Amino acid sequence: MHAHLITDMLEVGGSRKASDAARTDEGHHSSRNRMIEEHFRNSGLQSATRGDSLPSSSNKSYNQFLTGHEIFDEIMDIAYGSTILLVDDTFSEGRDLLSALLANLEDVPIYEVARKPLLHCFGTLLLEESLSPTDASIRVNSTRRKGRAVLIHSYLPDFLIKNGAEHFLKLLETWKTTIEDCNTLEFFLLPRGVFEEAERKIFSLLDGALDLRIMSSGNSYLHTLTPMRCSKPEYHMSKFQYTIKEKNLLIKWRGQLTDHVPVTTEEIRKTINFISENSSSLSVKKGLVEANLSLQDKLLFSQVPDNTVADSLALLFDRVDNLLMKLAEWYEEGFIEFVRSAVKESKPVKTRLSLKSRIALALPVWLSTRVITRGGLMSHRVPAQAYLIRRKSDEAFYSVFLRQNPRQTQITLEGIEEFLQDIATRRVTQDVIKSLGEDPRNVLDRKYVRKIISIMLSSGYSVDPKIKAVNEDTYQIQLSDCPICFGSRSEKPICQSLSGAISGNAAFCFKRKAICEETKCIAAGDDKCTFLLRFQ
Repeated sequence: MHAHLITDMLEVGGSRKASDAARTDEGHHSSRNRMIEEHFRNSGLQSATRGDSLPSSSNKSYNQFLTGHEIFDEIMDIAYGSTILLVDDTFSEGRDLLSALLANLEDVPIYEVARKPLLHCFGTLLLEESLSPTDASIRVNSTRRKGRAVLIHSYLPDFLIKNGAEHFLKLLETWKTTIEDCNTLEFFLLPRGVFEEAERKIFSLLDGALDLRIMSSGNSYLHTLTPMRCSKPEYHMSKFQYTIKEKNLLIKWRGQLTDHVPVTTEEIRKTINFISENSSSLSVKKGLVEANLSLQDKLLFSQVPDNTVADSLALLFDRVDNLLMKLAEWYEEGFIEFVRSAVKESKPVKTRLSLKSRIALALPVWLSTRVITRGGLMSHRVPAQAYLIRRKSDEAFYSVFLRQNPRQTQITLEGIEEFLQDIATRRVTQDVIKSLGEDPRNVLDRKYVRKIISIMLSSGYSVDPKIKAVNEDTYQIQLSDCPICFGSRSEKPICQSLSGAISGNAAFCFKRKAICEETKCIAAGDDKCTFLLRFQ
């Protein structure tokens, strides 16, 4: 594919970076990792620490080109003996990127091959205009034969204008073998679209390319780089935003401009295994490092501290893989700590409901509600007026937060409310099941879906829902007396707290991911609030 024809690709986001002080504090680091290191020793594995080499680079052969820039090295797969084309918009972005990228490269000489020096931070191999192409080639090959080096060819526009594309292409074909034999890495810089035919042919001859672009974004400009044939397969043709700040190259990695990969895939894998194997004996508390997270992750993070890992996994059973990954990342970043507690004896799951519960679920909803809520659980609800006042306060707070944090706009007030109500309802449902002497781990029979949801809505919100099965996995819930949108007017449905309550209750009871969407709302002018519950 020609660099000039690259289409926009999705950005690859990143992981948050802990403060330098926390990351380099040796005492803090060793104390945080002592527990996990002991586990790895006992299991015959050696724990990786933040000071260890990245998996992507520690096992590379001697021929691998590594810059010391963790993000760039994680993305790219470039070896000495390779040729890379850098195409940019103004014939300056490529030079700026290489100046920042290679500034800390040690033990390998770097030469700019140029008519006149432009990159003053590197050595220069001058090709005076008086030199013939043959003499210029001899001079360049002489430098190559000195041994491993990085060569940056910035003279191409002048050469192409003076000698033509075909002459350079023939020269390049003869150079390829010499470059491989001499084990040099060579970058060829060219402005995009100025020499289109030559650009296509040069790209076809070289081993790979970096496409650098400047893109307008509101009142500012974004710089992006796209690797082609020179990256790991999963990053081929992926667009990465980057910037150069105080001569440091920062690449957008999982949402953050950084030069640091906080933890490696191998470290994360080991930590996930450790957490999984010890979930019943590990409690979570906040770490010493302030968590710099997206709002979506902050919502999840808020549910974790002061709970055992096992309880959190049981509560969020439909997000186990994601939660384990987040726990491992947060632990490695210092956002959370693990505290050992006594291991509770694991009992088999009690799969059969007691006679009392079976009788209660066979009764009419009003009578089932009285039996199940006897003792106070689920017997109180927030009055509608108080709920609306609290919702307005929440809306004011989060509106200010979202304005001040434009990167957080992927989550809305409605999404926040639905998530929190989903979690709150799971916790209440778990407490009710325990109070009845039942096992919260049990998967209830799907024949109880309508009865369970009716009891929850009746006891929690004092409503009389009408529920029918649309198909095996979908249920319609209608409320003619919804307390959430009481007295409100809106252009769209606003009862997200009920959507969250229904999905949380259904998911926890039946141990399947459940999504609830409000399709009609009294506040929007409909005669009933209507919800669709889907099991996935």
